[in-house]
Amino acid sequence: MPRKPRLRRRPLGTTRPHRPAQLICQCDQCGGLVDRRYGTFGDSWCPHCDAVGSVIAQEGQIPMPALYGDWVRKERGRRTDAQAAQPSATTGFPTPASLPASTEGSAMKTAKTHTGTYSCLECMTEFDLVAETHLKCDACGGPLLQGTLEELSDEEPDDEHA
Repeated sequence: MPRKPRLRRRPLGTTRPHRPAQLICQCDQCGGLVDRRYGTFGDSWCPHCDAVGSVIAQEGQIPMPALYGDWVRKERGRRTDAQAAQPSATTGFPTPASLPASTEGSAMKTAKTHTGTYSCLECMTEFDLVAETHLKCDACGGPLLQGTLEELSDEEPDDEHA
């Protein structure tokens, strides 16, 4: 059978070191808790409601607990309303309606893309490009021209007759 732990008692006359009570600040307008750095009483500001001179302080406890409870309920309501107004996180992608409409003369530039049949006359290779940004041959690095090899070879002037 396990033993019960012994309770140790302090000798009379010895006490624990006393911790100073924590100063708790609260706005008396909205009820929100406020950090001490925002001041107290006449020289104070509430970051929740922007009220000036409305922060009160008390050591060891919240100055007005009922007002704080009301503030907590309001904040929870705001958060749930804000979450309900946001688009569903299940899709992970924004819907087209949520994206801003494009404007003419937008400052954002995009690279021109090329799609279709392109040919390199240096190594005589044809490529079917889809949204390609550069027109250089992968094999030899030469320029790619739009069209098939047959079309381009017909358009080339013959160097033999010149």
